[in-house]
Amino acid sequence: MKKLPLSVKIGYGMAELGIIGLETLLRLYLLIFYTDQVGLKPYLAGTALAVAVLWDAFTDPLLGTISDRTATRWGKRRPFILLGGILLPIFTVLLFHPPTMETQASKFSFLLVSYILLNTCITILAIPHSALGAEMTNDRDERSELYGWRFLFATLGALLVAISPTSEAIAIVIFVTSIISFIATKGHDDTKNEETPPLWEFSIEKIRLAIRSIWKNKIFVLLLISYIVANIGLAINSAIALYYYKYRLLLTEEQTKLVIGLFLAVVSFSIAGWVMLSRKWGKKKPTFWGIFGLAIMTIFSYPFFPSKNLLLPLGAACLGGILVGATALLESIVADSIDYDEFYTGKQREGLYFGLWKMGGKISRAISIIVCGMWLQYIGFVPNAEQSADVSEKLGWMFGWGVGIFLLVAAIIFSFMPYSDEKHKEIQRALLERRNE
Repeated sequence: MKKLPLSVKIGYGMAELGIIGLETLLRLYLLIFYTDQVGLKPYLAGTALAVAVLWDAFTDPLLGTISDRTATRWGKRRPFILLGGILLPIFTVLLFHPPTMETQASKFSFLLVSYILLNTCITILAIPHSALGAEMTNDRDERSELYGWRFLFATLGALLVAISPTSEAIAIVIFVTSIISFIATKGHDDTKNEETPPLWEFSIEKIRLAIRSIWKNKIFVLLLISYIVANIGLAINSAIALYYYKYRLLLTEEQTKLVIGLFLAVVSFSIAGWVMLSRKWGKKKPTFWGIFGLAIMTIFSYPFFPSKNLLLPLGAACLGGILVGATALLESIVADSIDYDEFYTGKQREGLYFGLWKMGGKISRAISIIVCGMWLQYIGFVPNAEQSADVSEKLGWMFGWGVGIFLLVAAIIFSFMPYSDEKHKEIQRALLERRNE
């Protein structure tokens, strides 16, 4: 199989710098921005965010299917990357610069509408970009490296937010990196040698039937369920993180940035190690132990940290960063599961698969956001004030057990996934022979 040039791998992955930079900004700062600065009640903020994310979730497979059926001289995925890279920065700045509003209803409405528009733009950019990676190479090790680069840039995007959490900076990064990815992948989004179903034959009923057939792919189904469960925990972690560090541990803003920045830096450096382990031990074992280890560490650390202690959170950031690096292999396994689908059905449906994958992640995020918003309201959280001992303790338990239990269940589900490296190698060889006929 032809190897991808390093410049193409890097160029492809760079778009993730802006995408995940924005998603990190949204996960960490959007809820607390609208509760603490805009003055929206936590349960209303959580509800608005959850509804907008659910809207986004159900547009993911729709956009994925549309990109599967698109054929232009620029390819079928790259035009969407360009369009999303232009529109998304505009709505990013808009969301974090709301007009002066007096009533809770007006604040709720602005957040809901602006976040729906922004999420739609994320879908236009992110779904075709994910699907393109699965099509650029059929080599399993090349795939791991390609998605490793992508995960590396994703982590650097998150790290950028820890250093400069401004919507203007992220908007510029989104625009620049999307253009770079669009240019770098030229020639790797070719539709000349495949039969692309015409867009005018597209219908919701055909999407429904296609999704039903995908549920026969046991590898993808168990992988998706595991991912949804894990992402509920990770989304709780993101939504509660700043509340935990500010109101539970009583860390300063600079100390919090240091903890988050160290965590993301360690994740970046750990990715190469996990990719190397996947080459020796396969993809399933390293990913399982990474998620399982993260669950155990989360459960038995964060609820017990004393306030105003910086050393323990820094230690947890280092260990957690190493373990989170294992999740860089997840989307590579998704791409491998699509090979099984193509082998048995003869169809290439990368866009639909990654649309469902992103949909699952966003449904889990919506669940987490609305739970966190209502939970903050229920425990009596008061913005910009010293919290009671009871509220402080409950923040610790949510950040520890509330996250860790979901990760533990996800690891157990993942262990039952019938994914075999040897079987996948056989399928790839058969697909290569079929394509060369």
